[in-house]
Amino acid sequence: EADLVVEDAMFFYTYATKVLLDDLSSMIRSSNGSSTWRSLITYKNILRAIESVGIEMSFGIRYLATGKLVRKNFGKFIEQHKLSKEYLLQSETFLSDMRDNMKEVRMENI
Repeated sequence: EADLVVEDAMFFYTYATKVLLDDLSSMIRSSNGSSTWRSLITYKNILRAIESVGIEMSFGIRYLATGKLVRKNFGKFIEQHKLSKEYLLQSETFLSDMRDNMKEVRMENI
């Protein structure tokens, strides 16, 4: 039963974040080549990376609390870990003047 409450809370927050970030993506696409689109995409990717790390951490905390993680949740844990790394790599690619900063963040969390 506690897992259901945690799952419901995670779903709510990930859905809310997804809606906001998808809206930001739409705004970026409609910006018609403005000079800020790279910064906006980088910002969006950083927010998605933070979200993925938060979800990943919730699975880790669940494992530490119970000593187990069902196969489905272990798969989600790995997926979120990979997604967070991918979003940070994309951020490095899109905004070259932040590349060193992004690489430092990514390398600190390996």
